[in-house]
Amino acid sequence: MVENELVVLVGDVLKRTPAWLRRELSSTDDAMRQRAEAALTAMIAAAVSSAVRSSADPVNGLVSRSTGIH
Repeated sequence: MVENELVVLVGDVLKRTPAWLRRELSSTDDAMRQRAEAALTAMIAAAVSSAVRSSADPVNGLVSRSTGIH
């Protein structure tokens, strides 16, 4: 994945961030803010994982886990 693609991907995730999550990210309550941070982290990680899987070897759609070779 190219850096520019990653920036676009994360930007898209941020655009889709629900209102409750945006509010909780700016909360003064530590527990609430940490929950929101964890939720946003999971959203970004899922988007990156999906993008990596879809850009994997088009022949078999997977990257070899043992070698890391496509």
